[in-house]
Amino acid sequence: AYTVRLINKARDTRTYVVRMEGLPGAKLDATGVKSEGGEALEIEVGPDRTVEARVLVTAPRDAARPASLDVTFTARDTASGAVARAKDHFISR
Repeated sequence: AYTVRLINKARDTRTYVVRMEGLPGAKLDATGVKSEGGEALEIEVGPDRTVEARVLVTAPRDAARPASLDVTFTARDTASGAVARAKDHFISR
């Protein structure tokens, strides 16, 4: 699981679409967060607020996949189109 922290310094509520790149077939899930078919999460952040979401990532088993993969989380502001990126690792179990 990953903790995704989104900060909104604007005066209006913002909606962010969070995705993971680098892990084919990955499905994202988080309690209390709208899911877009498992491929993305839609997270609303109030004005001058911070939201933390515990994101669970699952992927189909793949014997050819390395035990550790570099992945990138992206968060796109649906209003402005601005994108933030954060790199991490996915460990297969």
